[in-house]
Amino acid sequence: MKKTQIEKGRIFCSVLLPSRICGASFCAMGALTSALKNPREKISWGAFLECPEGTPVFLLYPHRGRKKRLEGVLGKVVTLGDEKYRTIKIISGGRSFKHATITIKGYGFEGYKISLNPHFRRGLIEALSKPSDFFKKTISGFKEKYLLITEPESMIVTNRAKWHRENDDISLVLPDSREGSQYNLCELLMISHRRTLLMSPKTRDIEACSPSLAILDGIDPLRSWEMTNTQNILILLDRMEYDQEAEDILYTFANHRIEIPELFRNMPAVFPSGVEASFYAFKEVT
Repeated sequence: MKKTQIEKGRIFCSVLLPSRICGASFCAMGALTSALKNPREKISWGAFLECPEGTPVFLLYPHRGRKKRLEGVLGKVVTLGDEKYRTIKIISGGRSFKHATITIKGYGFEGYKISLNPHFRRGLIEALSKPSDFFKKTISGFKEKYLLITEPESMIVTNRAKWHRENDDISLVLPDSREGSQYNLCELLMISHRRTLLMSPKTRDIEACSPSLAILDGIDPLRSWEMTNTQNILILLDRMEYDQEAEDILYTFANHRIEIPELFRNMPAVFPSGVEASFYAFKEVT
């Protein structure tokens, strides 16, 4: 669900479980692990050009022999001949950059490390020692700097109080770990650093967040699915809450989906006992 995307489309997956306890957490863990295996350290030139005018951006600008952290908003895309340019109006950075505008072109774009989220400072690694240690031991080729990316990888829409009660004390222990080497699940999800977002079903913030995966944890979040602008949605329900209302919503999905057989060719043919899953693909109406 994290790495499979449809151009101008969406993918929904509903999973019926014996129990949802920790289910959303481990789905979010999978999304974060996938991102750390294939990190996006900055946005591409193409994505930079496609961002709407006025989008806030963050960049590292060469200044007096160092990289200065700046914040700005995007201006218009200008085409001159075969080249495209885009301006960034700087809104922070001190007196030296007051009222400054920077012109960015394809050549040299990579050097600015332009991101849609603030760049974390290197000193943050010290606060992420446990996640860093865990991912070093579980992901081949992992680098600490991958933790400093600020884009959220998933959004869990859930009863937040209940979620914390069920997850705060969960720790993971790796095979062959020395005694006492435990990793708290909430810390690994990097919730406080917004790599995993926690949202309540009724908050309007759901509409403003669009990571590549939303995890709707239960029947209340399912009722709020239309507020979610995320491209891919994973719906978790336990058998106790799978009632007529949930069935009607999923029936609506089934009536409007399109068939893309090759999209799910890597899905398992058989799921564990007590688990059922359905996939739905949709295209935007043009």
